[in-house]
Formats: sequence, structure tokens, C-alpha cells
Amino acid sequence: MGQTVQIIPHIPNEVKRRLELVKEDNDFVIVEIGGTVGDYENTPFLFAMKSLEREIGKHNIANILVTYLFAPKHIEEIKTKPTQQAVKMLSETAGMTPDFIICRASKEIDKEHKRKIEVYANMNADRIFSSPDVETIYQVPQVLEKEKFGLKLLNHFGLKPKDTKNKSQ
Repeated sequence: MGQTVQIIPHIPNEVKRRLELVKEDNDFVIVEIGGTVGDYENTPFLFAMKSLEREIGKHNIANILVTYLFAPKHIEEIKTKPTQQAVKMLSETAGMTPDFIICRASKEIDKEHKRKIEVYANMNADRIFSSPDVETIYQVPQVLEKEKFGLKLLNHFGLKPKDTKNKSQ
């Protein structure tokens, strides 16, 4: 139609438009932005989320960084530096900070590793969750619930859990 199309703002605006359509019938919308922080392919999507955060309010969005803590086989020590760098790059490239960090790893991460991430990410350790390898993806919610992820997420939004007791019993 004779207009210039640009990556920014046109792609982020389309992302936000589609999220608005999905949001109409739902209490929560979960958006996954895959890839690695800093990849140029993510830029329009991160820009859309930051813009949406500004428009609807930070209190209506939870940014959750899922990161992998690898342990090189020759030293078998979990490394947190890539996670620290991801938090830094997310802030520098998109102006975003995670509200929660889910740490994928071959084994459960201990308090010492959480403390290291806490210091460098400038967030409380109770918002950093361990998600070790499991047999099936269906076990992941159970693993996260051990650390009360659901309750902490509700608390972030200022919500209380629904009463799940069966009233007919």
C-alpha cells in the first residue's frame, strides 16, 4: 500500500495485536520467546514484550528466563556464568530483567549456585528455580512445585490460589 515496512515497529506491533486477540478469552497468556538472548531473530519479539510491559504495566507481566547451567564432563562443576551473561544481555539488548529464573541442569542446583546467580542477577534466590533433567516433561511442573513456583508466580501478580477442595465431600 505504498508504505515502508520496518522490522521495528511493524513486527512488534503485529505480535502485540495477536496477543490481544488471544488474551480476550483467557486470564493468562504464556509467550515463549525461544533462542538465545542476543540473537537478532529475537529482537522484534523482545521489543514487543518490553513495549507491552510499558503499555499494560509491569505488574501484569512476569518475565521468566529459562536458562541452561551446563557442567563440563571433565570437571563436573555446574557453570553459572552463561546465565549471568544472559541476564546482562537481556537487560542491555531489551531493557528487560527477569522476574524469575528457571535453571535447567543435568542435576538439581544447590543453594551455592543459586546464591551466585542471585548476586549477579540482582534478584532474590527464592525467585531462582532448579529444573533438573527428568524422565518426562510431565514431571517438570511437579519439580517446580516443590519450590512453590506456582504460589510465587501468583504472588507476583498479587493473586491468591483458588480453593481446590472439593466442596461436595
